[in-house]
Amino acid sequence: MSQSTTSNSMPPGHHADAPPKASEDPSKRPLATVKSWAKPCAVMYGGAMDGPLICGKALGVSTDTNTSLLLSTTADTNPWMGFQLEFPLDPNNEDEGFGIRFQIDRSLGMYGLPRPTEKHRVVIKFPRCQFVHFFQPLDASRYNP
Repeated sequence: MSQSTTSNSMPPGHHADAPPKASEDPSKRPLATVKSWAKPCAVMYGGAMDGPLICGKALGVSTDTNTSLLLSTTADTNPWMGFQLEFPLDPNNEDEGFGIRFQIDRSLGMYGLPRPTEKHRVVIKFPRCQFVHFFQPLDASRYNP
């Protein structure tokens, strides 16, 4: 029987790609692999492509509600496509008894950490392979008088 004498050998029972132990420092844990795509979009109410634009602050729609088209392929989760709506919260929410809203900041560690936010976010995820999407230009003169 021979035993490896290389300097890269691990102690018995340990593997180089083993997950971190719970007792390890959280700041040294690897970040979750997140590959996502987000672009500002507008939301139109109605099905005939002639309804009013109701969301899309980043694209110049006169509203406080922001919207984004999303594509997410986070590691260890089902990939999805959808959109999100972001509504501003009243600055007096806490004073009026509604408390503070928190959102997970995934840039802070493997599972993220909660941080206070000034927005209410609604994420709509479409079922995989069960919806049809298309892109069509709108008549700009109709929305930019």
